[in-house]
Parts: sequence; C-alpha cells; structure tokens
Amino acid sequence: MLAPLNLSQVSARRRMLTAGRATLSQWEGENARADQY
Repeated sequence: MLAPLNLSQVSARRRMLTAGRATLSQWEGENARADQY
C-alpha cells in the first residue's frame, strides 16, 4: 500500500523540480535579454 503512494509522491516531486528548473531557466533567459538592452 505504501509503494504506490511513494511513487506518486516521487513523480510529483520530480514534476515540481522540472517545473522549477524550467521557470528558472526562463528567468535567466529573460535576465540575459534585459542585460543585452
């Protein structure tokens, strides 16, 4: 019973991590663009 819950938690955490990385890279890209101007 615990295995499925742990798996779902891990997948959710991975999704959050990947989403955070995507937003972070987007943020850095916007900052670089602002620096160019």
